[in-house]
Amino acid sequence: MKIKKCKRIMLVALCAAMLFTVCGASCTGFQIKNNSAESSKAEEQSVTESTEEKSAESADESTDESTEEKSVESADQSKDESSAKSSVAEESKTEQESSDSSKVNTQYTAVDLIDMTVPEIIELMGGEFEVSYTLPVQIYFYNDDVFPGMGFWIEFHDVNSLEVKDDEILVKGKNIKDEIKAGKYTLSDISVKIGKVMKEMTGDMTYNEVADIIGDFSVEVGRPPHLGGTLPALGITLKYLYKTDGKIIEFHFSNKDIVKDVHDENGQRVFTADEVRKVNPELFGVYVYKDPENESDTDISSTDWKTLYKDYLNDKLSSSDYTEQMAFDLYDVDEDGIPELFTTSSSANAAMGYNVYTVFNGEIKDITFKPDYGMVSVNSEKHCAGYIYQHNGYHTHIIYEKTGDQFKKIINASSNYGAVEADDPELYYMLDGKEVSKDEYDDTLKEYVDLTWDTVGRKYKLDSSAINTAIDDWGSE
Repeated sequence: MKIKKCKRIMLVALCAAMLFTVCGASCTGFQIKNNSAESSKAEEQSVTESTEEKSAESADESTDESTEEKSVESADQSKDESSAKSSVAEESKTEQESSDSSKVNTQYTAVDLIDMTVPEIIELMGGEFEVSYTLPVQIYFYNDDVFPGMGFWIEFHDVNSLEVKDDEILVKGKNIKDEIKAGKYTLSDISVKIGKVMKEMTGDMTYNEVADIIGDFSVEVGRPPHLGGTLPALGITLKYLYKTDGKIIEFHFSNKDIVKDVHDENGQRVFTADEVRKVNPELFGVYVYKDPENESDTDISSTDWKTLYKDYLNDKLSSSDYTEQMAFDLYDVDEDGIPELFTTSSSANAAMGYNVYTVFNGEIKDITFKPDYGMVSVNSEKHCAGYIYQHNGYHTHIIYEKTGDQFKKIINASSNYGAVEADDPELYYMLDGKEVSKDEYDDTLKEYVDLTWDTVGRKYKLDSSAINTAIDDWGSE
């Protein structure tokens, strides 16, 4: 019984062990399965996280790339905009330069323009120009956008009526710019600094460049007709007159480095072409004007000039400004057969209150020159008029040469050599306002000091009888 009971107990234990083993295995299997699910879930989560990270990385990378692309695009766009702006600026600048350049008139040279009237030249300027002047008073107009480096000088002699007010040049209260534009003045000459003088020649060349065009030439000591700007040493230049097609081109070269000089038979200092070529001086200025020998003022008949002068003097006689002090005179300064008319309104032959007229192209023309003092003197041998003043040892010579329808100043000299001793430090010799040596002073004046000068202006009293007699009888003396 006991044995059986023991067997049963063992059997039960064995069953229990087997059941435990099975259950344990089942439980362990469940746990493994469960762990596997969790592991799978974890793996899924890990994969998900990895995917998300990759997605995030990809997104970041995409964002970065997108940002970079946008940045590049923005930079490119900015660069394009900047380039566009730069291009616009360049185009604008080019257009401006093209516009400025398009204003420059390259069709006409100074030799062409001198044949035109003042209104015709202003029309070529598009009606736009400025007016300026130099001392002694000479007036010119210009437009550097159209004719670079050119000055257009007008015939102007009414110096006493000129004033400058608020940057305007007024003559008898009228703006001279308006008067020029209206054609009230005629053209005297054209100065050229850098513009076109004639075909293939500009005003900024050297002697050799000019000589290569027109041929070699000697030069003489001279002075520019207009003294604006910085003058060469001693105020003198090396001058040469070139005639072409009824015009005169007056060249003035710098006198720098020209030291050797020779003299021609008239005593005028000249320099040979060989000497000048070695130094090759630069042009100081070029002046273009009509050749007076080709002008038609001598074609007018004697009856015409007499009629013009009579009409003018009779108008003066009947005008409201007539006074008993008025007088007149006739003198043929340039010996062309037609005398110049000198009138005075003062009681002496002084500079103030006088005028000079000539007949040119069938019209009476005022060609008055007005220094500040002295007697009006003339000399037909040199075709000159001016002021010769000598008093208490002081000497002044202001001399003008008549060419065609104008007087051009050729000498402005003064000295006190008669008022002080030769070794006095106050002793001076002046030419054109600049102090020079005695030799230079004497050399400039030697052609003129020994001339016979006639004082003019008050030979006839201004009345009807004198007007008819003086004019009708002129030339019969």
